[in-house]
Amino acid sequence: MSEQPSLLDWKPPEPFIARGATFVLERDGIRLGEQAQRVFNVMRDGKWHTLSEVERIMGDPQASISARFRDFRRFGFTVEREFIRRGQHRYRLA
Repeated sequence: MSEQPSLLDWKPPEPFIARGATFVLERDGIRLGEQAQRVFNVMRDGKWHTLSEVERIMGDPQASISARFRDFRRFGFTVEREFIRRGQHRYRLA
């Protein structure tokens, strides 16, 4: 198993490559890389955050934030998820 990247040093790769049938590198790479960096900047404090808290800070939709969490996992980060109530969870980069 590979070592987890540093929370202090990580930058999205250029070009940022996400997976999915609707992803087009030339069209989406820069935008998603910048979005990943914004999510990372919020989450790098190691504290628990809900999607709505991150959305409020960043202004990006919760679905996009959740997608970046999936990307972080693909890049080797541990994104922990904890149930709060009624389908609400909180997340943190471990």
